[in-house]
Amino acid sequence: MVRTPRRLGVRFTTALVLAGGIGFAPLAQASASQKPLSCGIVTPAEIRATLGLSVAKPTTNNSGPPLGLVCDYTVANTAGTVSVTVSFLRPETVKDFASSQKDSIGGSTKTVPRLGQMAYSNVMGSGRYAISTVYVLQGTTRIMVQAVDPLVKVEGLARKILPEI
Repeated sequence: MVRTPRRLGVRFTTALVLAGGIGFAPLAQASASQKPLSCGIVTPAEIRATLGLSVAKPTTNNSGPPLGLVCDYTVANTAGTVSVTVSFLRPETVKDFASSQKDSIGGSTKTVPRLGQMAYSNVMGSGRYAISTVYVLQGTTRIMVQAVDPLVKVEGLARKILPEI
């Protein structure tokens, strides 16, 4: 869950950004050809190297539909008000993924070329509090990466995750 600092008086949550963007397919077990999903796929060290943010070990929510496996990494020195979120959902179809881009809430979406099978991004807000989100379809896995960081950095983290799926 990404939150803006309390002094802004506004709290953006992952649920707002994901509404209509994840679908309602259940989180399935990995098939023989897929690696199991876990928050260990993205380490705090990888987040620091890619985004330049020091984060704690993730809290995990394997809630199933509509969010799937959600890994929430709290950013150090923000009193828990800012985090990096990575989520995974299986199974996801091309049709559902394309539909989620069309139905995305908040900000305008842009197709991200050469990232996974299909990918799109959106940015909510502006300036240093802008929430950048990248959605990627890789096979039957939807990946969502979200942070209060420039979009190019969030895309970079998504690219690092893909080989692990």
